[in-house]
Amino acid sequence: MLAALTAGLHMLTLVTVAAVPDHRCEVPGVDENGTVALWDSPEVLASVPLIKDGVLDSCHLIDPTTNSSVKCSKWVYDNTYYQSSRAIEWNLVCDRRWMGAVAQTAYMFGVFTGAVVLGSMADKYVVNQ
Repeated sequence: MLAALTAGLHMLTLVTVAAVPDHRCEVPGVDENGTVALWDSPEVLASVPLIKDGVLDSCHLIDPTTNSSVKCSKWVYDNTYYQSSRAIEWNLVCDRRWMGAVAQTAYMFGVFTGAVVLGSMADKYVVNQ
């Protein structure tokens, strides 16, 4: 019973470890030296394009020289619920989000392989008492 409970809790850790909080592009000249501007500040609203329903685009910035949308290379995260996660530490957002899915798939494949191999070994080498 204890093993089943801890295995279930171990699987649930992916919910928090792999969490992707709200994020937006880091605005050069505004989000610097560890300070992050408010998401609704005039500087941010002028630098980050809006998508449907007036939500900030989390993957693009407005290039001030060409007035076109460009992909960003740095992000700032909403730390209301998560101070750190795999997605925050490794920037697994936007074009890199697939990397988090691959890591989770590899983890689950390892769990499956371990269950099959170790389960059959336990059945084969069980000690009768």
